[in-house]
Amino acid sequence: NRESGVGLNTPSQKMFGCSTRFSGIICGGVISGLGFGINSSLGLFLKPISDDQGFGREVLSMAIALAVLLNGFTSIFWGALNDRFGVLLTCGSGATLVFASLFLASFASSSAAFMVTIPFQGAAGGAISFGVTLGAVARLFGDHELAQRSRALGLTTSLGSLGVVVVPPVAQALLHAYHWRPALRLVGLGTLVMLPMALVLARAGRARSNDDDEKGVEIEKGEEEEEEE
Repeated sequence: NRESGVGLNTPSQKMFGCSTRFSGIICGGVISGLGFGINSSLGLFLKPISDDQGFGREVLSMAIALAVLLNGFTSIFWGALNDRFGVLLTCGSGATLVFASLFLASFASSSAAFMVTIPFQGAAGGAISFGVTLGAVARLFGDHELAQRSRALGLTTSLGSLGVVVVPPVAQALLHAYHWRPALRLVGLGTLVMLPMALVLARAGRARSNDDDEKGVEIEKGEEEEEEE
């Protein structure tokens, strides 16, 4: 095992081939979970924001609905960006934009401001969704490692699904402890945790590419030796 430098002794190494891949899988799942959880938490802010701003709940409801629609539409763009430039740029950009939109939304004081910032969060959220992370995790494995790839995708999906269970209770606790504005900022700060995780996932992908390059060189050398003989 070139990437870890040790034998396949740990459970993660036996299941996924090396510890580097396992770290990438965990980070991919956590990124998706945070993104999924943040989207699921926005509804908790509906009542406190509407009551504080004095407009009907239909304003923020419409903003959240637009965020969900844009999340689906922009996933195509983020997927193409991921294929072209990699998961680090894609998830890093998405996490930063989600943070910026939530941070700006925490200062909003009109219905128009919420109708801009909240949907923007949904559009940026496509970069930290399953469409991007599952693709990045799948690329950690070759075509001859179908069983390991299936286990990795299952683990990533399971971790991502936990986001809807973990993040909303945290957001609710923040709303109980603080005004909705600082609570929304703190939720937004949570997206920045994705930046180092995207780096780990990207490094795992590069390690796999380097390993494939080394194997390709070895195969070419072997074929040349056979031709000489």
